[in-house]
Amino acid sequence: MLTLHGVETNNLKSIDVSFPYGEITAIVGGSGAGKTSLAFHTLYALCKNELDTISGIPASLRPKVRDYANLLPAVALKQKNSNVNPRSSIFTYLGLDKLLLPLFLQANPSIKRNILAQNNPANYCATCEGIGNVYGPDPTRIVDFSKPLVSKPFLSWNNFISGHYYPLLEMFCTSHGIDMRRSISQLSPHQQNMILHSSGEGLFLVKYKQKNRYRQKKYPFVGALYEIQNCCDNMHVPGNRQKAKSYISDHLCPTCDGARFASHLDEYSLNGWTLHTILTANFDSLLPFVQALPDKDFAAKKLTTVVGNVVKNNLGYLSPMRSIPSLSGGEFQRLQLASVLSSEFSNILYVLDEVSSSLHVAEYSDVISQLEALTARGSTLVMVEHDLEFIEKADNLVALADGSVTGSNEWLQCQKEVAINREKIAPKGSMNFSVNDVHNIRHIDVSIPMGCLVGCCGVSGSGKSSFAEALSSQVNVEYISQGTIHGNSNSVVATYLKLMQPIDAFLCKELDAAPKTFFFNNEESQCPACEGKGYIEQEASFNHTYRSTCEMCEGKRYRQEVLDYRLNSLSVHDILTSSVNDLLTEGTFAKCKAIASKLEDMKDIGMGHLTLFRPTSELSGGEAQRIKLLSQVKANLQNKFLIIDEPANGLERHDTKRLVNFLDKLLDKAKGIMVIEHNLFLLRSMDYIIEFGPKGGSGGGSIIFQGVIEEMPGSRSVLKTFI
Repeated sequence: MLTLHGVETNNLKSIDVSFPYGEITAIVGGSGAGKTSLAFHTLYALCKNELDTISGIPASLRPKVRDYANLLPAVALKQKNSNVNPRSSIFTYLGLDKLLLPLFLQANPSIKRNILAQNNPANYCATCEGIGNVYGPDPTRIVDFSKPLVSKPFLSWNNFISGHYYPLLEMFCTSHGIDMRRSISQLSPHQQNMILHSSGEGLFLVKYKQKNRYRQKKYPFVGALYEIQNCCDNMHVPGNRQKAKSYISDHLCPTCDGARFASHLDEYSLNGWTLHTILTANFDSLLPFVQALPDKDFAAKKLTTVVGNVVKNNLGYLSPMRSIPSLSGGEFQRLQLASVLSSEFSNILYVLDEVSSSLHVAEYSDVISQLEALTARGSTLVMVEHDLEFIEKADNLVALADGSVTGSNEWLQCQKEVAINREKIAPKGSMNFSVNDVHNIRHIDVSIPMGCLVGCCGVSGSGKSSFAEALSSQVNVEYISQGTIHGNSNSVVATYLKLMQPIDAFLCKELDAAPKTFFFNNEESQCPACEGKGYIEQEASFNHTYRSTCEMCEGKRYRQEVLDYRLNSLSVHDILTSSVNDLLTEGTFAKCKAIASKLEDMKDIGMGHLTLFRPTSELSGGEAQRIKLLSQVKANLQNKFLIIDEPANGLERHDTKRLVNFLDKLLDKAKGIMVIEHNLFLLRSMDYIIEFGPKGGSGGGSIIFQGVIEEMPGSRSVLKTFI
C-alpha cells in the first residue's frame, strides 16, 4: 500500500492518505478542495522525483510531505493537450510507423527503410509539405455577401490599418459601372469576380484619411479574396502570416487526402492495401485489416493490439494521420490510455485526470472496462473524478473539502441530493445556419432558438465541435473553444484576466506608491534574481531542465521593498496568493468595483478557489475553459450568440449548479447561448437540445434530435436511454 503522511502541498492541510495496490481509487471533492494538488502535485510528483533521482536528474519543485512509503513508477494521464506541432500525428504518437515498417519490408524487398518516416522531407506530399492540410481564404470570414458595398462589407479591410481600401473600391466601381448600393450576392458573376479576385488592375489616384492625416497615393485594385490568397501563397514574406491568419481556414490536401506522404510511395502495398489507403482509413476500418495480416510475428500482433485498443477507447472514427494538436483533451487522454493498454508494463501507478470528461454517457462502460483491465495487470489507478458513475466503480474514495479529508460516503450522498430547479425559458426568435463539408458534416441546415440555453451533445466525433467551428465564422457568433491558453512563463490568472493593471492602480492609490510598483514584470519591482518568475530554471543532465524556488525572493517574485508595503497587514504577495473566496470575504477590493465584480464572476463560475497568482500553465482543462469564458465575454453582448465548449468540465454538482446560474446571468446580456456538453446533470437543465450522431466519424455528422428534452422518447436520440 502506497502511503503519504502530512501532505501540505498548496492548500492541503497536513493530510494522511493511502492508496491500495492493484485497485482504483477516486479522489473527489469540489473546486479547490485539493484534488489536483494531491493526485498530481503530490502523489505523481513524488513518484517522478524519486525515479528522476535514480536517473541522476535533479528533482523539480518538491511537494510538501512529512513522509511517504512504497512509491511506484508512475505515469500521468492528463487531459491537457499542449502539443501545438502540426506535424505530430497519431501515426507517430502510437509508433505505428515502426510497427508497419518490418511488415512493408517483408512485402516489398526493394523498399527503402525510411519509407515510413513521416518527418523526412523526401517523403512529403509536395502540395501540403507533409502537413496533410492546405490553407486558403475563407470567404465567409472575409466578406459579408448580404451587405451593400457602400456599407463596408469586407471584414478583412475593416480590420486593416490602411484607410485606402474603400476609397479605392469606390473609384474601381465607378470605372466599371458597378452599383455600390448592391451587395456582392446581387452582382453579376463577372462583377463578383472582378471585385473579389482582381489581381491588381489599373492604377487609381486615391485620397484617403489615415491617423488623422489626409494622404494621396496611386494604388492598383486588388480583390479581397485575391489579397488573402496571395498572403497564403507567400507566407515567408514578413507580415503576411499575421495579415491572413484571421481570414483563412484549413482544408484537406487535395493531392494526398490528408495522408501527408508523397504519391510515388503508393507503389508499395501490404496485403492489398497501399500506404495511402492505410493512412487515410479510420481505425474502425483498420482493425479488420490488421487482424487479417498473414504474418503473425511480433510486429503484426503488436499492431493488432494497438489498433484494437484505439477502437476500444471509442476513437475508431479517427485516422492515423489525425494531428495531435487537433484532438480534444478527452480524445488525447483516451489516446494515452490506448497507448498504455498496448504497452507491456505492469505494476505501474497511473494517475488520471477526469476520465469521464468529453465522454458521452453511452461510452462510459467501455472506458471503465479499460481501466479495470489495467488493474487486472497488477497496476494501481488513482483518478480525479466528478462523474458519479465513474466514482461508484472505484474500489476506494478519498473525499476532500477545503484541503482536508472528509467522509466519502457523506460526500457521495450529498452529491446525489443536488438538483438544479431551473425554470425553463421559452425561445425568443432564432438564427438560421447552413454548414457544408466541415470534417464529417456534409450538409446541415439548422434553425437554433435564441434567448434561451441550448445544449449541444453527441457521442465523441459526432460533429459537435466541427459544427461550432463552422458557426464561429458567422457574424455575431463568438465561439469559446477548448484550445490551450497561450501565455509566457509569467502568465498568471491575474494577467490573463487583465486584472494586474487595476490591482496596481488600486494599491498604488491606497498605499501612496508610484505607478507600476506592484507589477511583477516591471524591472524596478521584480526580484532581480528570478526576474519576477519566482523560480530559477537550470539545465540538468540529459538535456533536462529543472526549476528551483528562487532563494532571493523565496518564490514571491517581488523585491523586498515592494513586499514591505502593507494593505491591512497584507503584502501584495499575500493578496495575490489568497483565494478569490478569501479576497471577497475580507473585502480586500471592496472599494474597487471593477476588481470586485470580476472576482464575483470567478466565484459564480466555480473558480473561487483559485488565487490570482496561479500560473495559467497549471490550470486544469475545466479551469482554463472557464477562465477563457470570463476573459472573452465582452460587456456588449446584445447581438452576440455565444457558443461555449464544455464549461462544466471538472465541476462537481454544486459547482455545476452555480455555473448554470452564471449562464442565466449571461443570457440576460447575450442574444443566445449554446453549450457543447456531455454532462447529463447540466444538459437536463437546458431549454433546448441539439444532438449529433448517431456515431462518430463517418457514422456521424448529422443532427439526430432537436427539441426539448421531454420529446426525446421515440426519437433517434442516443441520449434518450440515459436521461
